Amino acid sequence: MIKLTRLKEMIAEKGQTYKKCAAVIHVSPQTFTKKMHGSSMFGIEEANNLGDFLGMTGKEKIDIFLS
Repeated sequence: MIKLTRLKEMIAEKGQTYKKCAAVIHVSPQTFTKKMHGSSMFGIEEANNLGDFLGMTGKEKIDIFLS
């Protein structure tokens, strides 16, 4: 299960917005919000691209998206 609380914290720590994150993974802000509320899942490429955008290490990506 994705660790949404930690992901939200990382987005805030990096000073990013849902709108910017949505653009990075090529979805609408509404779709990104659904993903952040657990109504929709992140695909592998989306998770990887978002992790890169937020400066996550490989370990952090695994911990947040795959644990």
